[in-house]
Amino acid sequence: MLNPFRREADEMPMPFAALRLRMPAAPSAVSPALRASITIFAVLLVFALLPGRAFAQAVVVAAGDIACSPTADGFNAGLGTFGADAKCHQKYTSDLFEALQPAAILPLGDTQYGTATYGDFLESYDRRDADGKAMSWGRAKAITRPSVGNHEYAEKDPVTGAYTGASGYFDYFNGPGAPTGPAGDRDKGYYSFDVPVGTRSDGSEITWHLVALNSLCAQSEMAQAMGWLEGCAAGSPQERWLREDLAAAEARSDCTLAYWHHPRFSATASGNDRAMAPAWQALLDNYADVVLSGHHHNYQRFGQLDAGGSLAPGRGIRQFIVGTGGRDLGDAPTLSRPVEAFDKSAFGVLKLTLDDGWYEWEFVPDGHSGAFTDSGRGDCVQPPPTISAGPDGLTSSPSASFEFSSASGGRSFECSLDAAAWQPCASPAVYGGLSDGEHGFRVRATSPTGTSDPLAAERRFTVDATAPSIGAPPAGTFSGVVALDASADDSHGVRRVEWLLDGALIGSDEAAPWAQSWDTVKTPDGRHRLEVQAVDSVGNIGRSAPAEVLVSNAPPTLPTLSALPIGRRLGANVDVTSRRSLRVLRRTGLTLDVSCSRRCRVASRLALPAATARRVRLRGAVATAANGRLRRSHHLSLRLNRHARRRTSSLKAIKLILKVVATDSNRQSRTSSKTIVFR
Repeated sequence: MLNPFRREADEMPMPFAALRLRMPAAPSAVSPALRASITIFAVLLVFALLPGRAFAQAVVVAAGDIACSPTADGFNAGLGTFGADAKCHQKYTSDLFEALQPAAILPLGDTQYGTATYGDFLESYDRRDADGKAMSWGRAKAITRPSVGNHEYAEKDPVTGAYTGASGYFDYFNGPGAPTGPAGDRDKGYYSFDVPVGTRSDGSEITWHLVALNSLCAQSEMAQAMGWLEGCAAGSPQERWLREDLAAAEARSDCTLAYWHHPRFSATASGNDRAMAPAWQALLDNYADVVLSGHHHNYQRFGQLDAGGSLAPGRGIRQFIVGTGGRDLGDAPTLSRPVEAFDKSAFGVLKLTLDDGWYEWEFVPDGHSGAFTDSGRGDCVQPPPTISAGPDGLTSSPSASFEFSSASGGRSFECSLDAAAWQPCASPAVYGGLSDGEHGFRVRATSPTGTSDPLAAERRFTVDATAPSIGAPPAGTFSGVVALDASADDSHGVRRVEWLLDGALIGSDEAAPWAQSWDTVKTPDGRHRLEVQAVDSVGNIGRSAPAEVLVSNAPPTLPTLSALPIGRRLGANVDVTSRRSLRVLRRTGLTLDVSCSRRCRVASRLALPAATARRVRLRGAVATAANGRLRRSHHLSLRLNRHARRRTSSLKAIKLILKVVATDSNRQSRTSSKTIVFR
């Protein structure tokens, strides 16, 4: 490929060289058996070296505060100065690019000093020597994705005095007058892109997501000039765009790097840039990994920081300040911050090697200033795995199966049950023989480097495999509507109590006190088995011992009826009475005592035989009486109606049929009849 750091079309080594395995030719004197052994060994070696994915790490190089103004003291025709007051080392920091072979160059703002006019960029940032050889950062313009700084926005129109909106910066990186390009939209100055770092075994691409932001959105003069009235606040256009961009990138990128000019946190005098707190929070919410800034002319490396700047190992964002691109050095640490490395003696660049789920950093000095170096390695911050299946809350099962996954590819897992030691696991993780009580399951991912992620997903659950206790139902003889009750208890609450007769449900109650009405009339008379069962909140069923019950709902029984003329009781077995009794019947009627085997209502009637009724032309009953109250004994009076008295007055003898119907509270009836002859 063409060297992106030279205008000449000379060849240079590819940044991502393919691994080639070359086998020496076997001498002709080698025996066939030995040649076969060599061939087998070669094949095995090839398979042993085949990776699970195609490795293609990407290197990005970053620094800010880069190119001096061509009229500045120390510019020295682009060669800078050295010693205690070293300045303008943009040539020497850019000389590092060829050896580092980056996929992208990330200038961190204040790329061009002075007022950063288009002419300044051509004279300094893009400077060439008398032979036309590039001698500044412009040599890597083809792969440069810059962020804008305050010096770029310092340019003003010489006629109107109005800010030009960093026209020199956008004209240089995007092209004169171009509305957009490698530096983003001219009216925004923020954008994002992906850097491929390899391919997984399934063919999917592994990428890092890079976001360049504009930290000038909170500078009042600049904001007013550009119409950024909402600044950098939460809900501002840039903050809303950032959240949407990160959400869209989540599906394709496991790691995120953001960069802008003014650092969110710093140990030097100017301190924190609170205006970028909403952007930091958005990045933190979306598990971003690295933030790069400049502005302070030194090198600072922080641990992983939370939204307030405190250490949050495994969860926060690692910040680098790399204001060492060439302009000058200074700003000693004066504030207490969790800085892990600090230097203000060396110009240089930060080399970041991006890989699948991890990264390496190295500060590379320019070789013409201090010899400070710094290096290390970190894993990308990943959200905890997602538990998609498994018990949650109460469960009646003494076994549990958990299914889980990670949003990041290429991850393995470790599991722990009830705070036991972490063990390698895979989805689904199955556990059996769990005791009643509370349990906790945790799962965490491990990075491709074998490091365990600090963030774990957890599922709390309680096993309740014990059935509720339930009291036995009453035994005995039942008839009519019966009120049933029950006692039930469970450590996690009883959800329902059910009554079963001969194994079939006859009623249930879902609230204590547990009670149920049982209409025994709907049950055949005879012996039955009554049980009660309780269902707890997780479905365990406790059943009582069965109780033997007798259902008896036959109609009430009646004794032999007694017909009673006024003033005199006839014998129970007397069916024929005197003519005198007939006169009494016609005059005062007939009295009747009835007793039931249980509480009942009684109705009675007197009727003529059918032949007699036709002869005297009477239809239906000639006398009726009823007592509608439920009681065991009844006294009834039956008087012949007016038509019966008149039409039977000529008869010397008469036969009457007495019928009595007794009905109990369950509407079971018993009928008894007697024929009485008066002559």
